[in-house]
Amino acid sequence: MKRCDFAWGRRSAGVFSLIASFLCFGCGPTETVPDLVSVTGKISYQGQPLADAFVSFIRADEEETPTELGRILRPAAHTDAEGEYELAWGDNLGAPPGKYHVMITKLKPSRDDDYMPDSLIPTKYGSPKTSGLIGNVQDSDTVLNFDLQ
Repeated sequence: MKRCDFAWGRRSAGVFSLIASFLCFGCGPTETVPDLVSVTGKISYQGQPLADAFVSFIRADEEETPTELGRILRPAAHTDAEGEYELAWGDNLGAPPGKYHVMITKLKPSRDDDYMPDSLIPTKYGSPKTSGLIGNVQDSDTVLNFDLQ
């Protein structure tokens, strides 16, 4: 009878180990998500909605610091057909409050990866140093519209 108890214990340990490995699957280092607020808006170029553009916010009021995984995350988004966007910080919707330099790009579609496609808007908007665009993300939901010329 003791032999059966021993076999039962070995099976239990094996099942427990299997369950524990499934529970821990995907566990690992995580990134701390800062307080985020909703940031939405509309981007237009020469008065028309700017569809399929990329918008990125770069901190202006403090130095960017890497996450626990060593990544620099910036609030960013793509515009929809109406030029509207909603910022996301990594996989999380929103942006940390603060002052940002804003860069916006819209590139001509290309299948050739060997060269940089042409910009469909003035290239000055593609750099936080030359765009002249500032985004002040408030402590509550923020709407930031940009009309590019």
